[in-house]
Amino acid sequence: MGGPRSLQSIVERLTVDKTYQMRIIRDGKRLKLPIVVKAMPKDYSLSKVETTRPRGRKPSNDETATAEEFGFEVQELTEDIGSQLGVEVGSGVVVSSVDESGLAGRSLAEGDIIERVGSQKVSSLEEFNAAIQKVDPERGLLLLVRRGGATRFVALRRE
Repeated sequence: MGGPRSLQSIVERLTVDKTYQMRIIRDGKRLKLPIVVKAMPKDYSLSKVETTRPRGRKPSNDETATAEEFGFEVQELTEDIGSQLGVEVGSGVVVSSVDESGLAGRSLAEGDIIERVGSQKVSSLEEFNAAIQKVDPERGLLLLVRRGGATRFVALRRE
């Protein structure tokens, strides 16, 4: 059985608008469900949710937090973003931008949910900011990150 990359590879080979049988386990029972493959909408991204702000206004420092040394920003996980990503408000903060050339460039993506910074659970920007202040950039940063249905640890440190 493969992980998220295996699933992505399988989905990429499917035909749009065709119905497939998917085997799942729900409450310990094996089920077969028909699924119809649909093309991902071109506007499916975190940035679509961000446009609910007045045009031309950048998020304030109260709305985003920067882990500048590591090359990413996060924002509060709102109801709108949570429903788009399929996660509950309060389950972490959402990555709102990633500097592709920074330390986070290979490990994080827009829309990832950061649940922990080190051993500290973070469910708001305030908690994220408090946790990130305790991090020594020279020693690196350990994050618990959720992407889709998978959760993994990500270590960001200078080489």
